[in-house]
Amino acid sequence: MSISVPKMKTVYTDKTLDLAVLSVDDNNFKSFGELPYSFKKSIADPGEKVYTLGFPREDLVYGEGSISSYTGFEGDTASYQVSIPVNPGNSGGPLFDGQGNLLGIISGRNASAEGASFAIKSKWISESIVTGK
Repeated sequence: MSISVPKMKTVYTDKTLDLAVLSVDDNNFKSFGELPYSFKKSIADPGEKVYTLGFPREDLVYGEGSISSYTGFEGDTASYQVSIPVNPGNSGGPLFDGQGNLLGIISGRNASAEGASFAIKSKWISESIVTGK
């Protein structure tokens, strides 16, 4: 089965967060319609269940775990630490809560600590996009 990938253009980048926002730039693209999720504005609590989707292989991989800490690597307040399996290919993928809200974007893992992965908080992502900083 062949999948047609639409043409994209970059509309926003943030080198500090290692983030890019893309827009579909293809007249043949049909809309996704209404998206079934939104950015979560509040901070998630440790123990909250979280879910990932990503392409560390050829097919879509689902993962589940929980928020481990309010802060990321070395106390980074823009990130969460999450206890969820993350592999190369998951970076840049979504981190969802049980209601389908976007909590963050997977940004990596700590190779020296099994199960310690990190996600940039959606609060920082949405503020960065809105303010352009």
